[in-house]
Amino acid sequence: MPLEGQQLGRYRLLRLLGSGGMGEVYLAEDISINRQVAIKVIRAEASAYPSTDSTKEAARLFQREVKAISGLDHPNILPLFDYGEEKVNEAILTYMVMPYRQENSLATWLEKRGDTAILSSRDVAHFIRQAASALQYAHDHQIIHQDVKPSNFLIRNNADNPDRPDLLLADFGVAKNRRNITGISYCQRRQNGSNIQSKYSFSSLYSRLSRNPGTYQTPGLIERQKHAISWPGSTCCTC
Repeated sequence: MPLEGQQLGRYRLLRLLGSGGMGEVYLAEDISINRQVAIKVIRAEASAYPSTDSTKEAARLFQREVKAISGLDHPNILPLFDYGEEKVNEAILTYMVMPYRQENSLATWLEKRGDTAILSSRDVAHFIRQAASALQYAHDHQIIHQDVKPSNFLIRNNADNPDRPDLLLADFGVAKNRRNITGISYCQRRQNGSNIQSKYSFSSLYSRLSRNPGTYQTPGLIERQKHAISWPGSTCCTC
């Protein structure tokens, strides 16, 4: 059932922006202050089976995303404005409210530039620096994003340099909180490959920005780049 026109608390849903396995994202209006926002919604039918495994898993991941974002305050991480629950037409709607970035994602921005508009080394460095800063801040607060890619970075126009927008890391739906992982040390998890996976995702972002698909993509090259960026745990262990 389309939700356009429905109201969740003080937010009126205007139109669907996108949907995926975790729910739907709508452009909405905060009617109390006349501000446009983005609202991510998951729903459970009140009259059907709200306790099914898939519904429970969706709710668990949604709660995890809310908790991950709520503890972060960084200029390159999309903040959380609000969170709530509402019953609409026999469905329980759980939602989170975030800033609406009409500039869309880094992936869309790169596609609009086309294959011939190669970024300069300074432009690549600008984006990589901001992405690394956001990820390092999240890691310092025990949050591992786990899904680093251009479509999960929204962009914000930079008035001082329109050709070099700022990044906002978004979509913490599959993020992990290191505080909740027990029974294995962080050094052990690095040895088991989780830290290499983070580096691989980050180096893939670099490859996309530099339009060099071969850069950093072999396991040997990834391994040799392990200490190029200060990742959590790198100063306390030699694994």
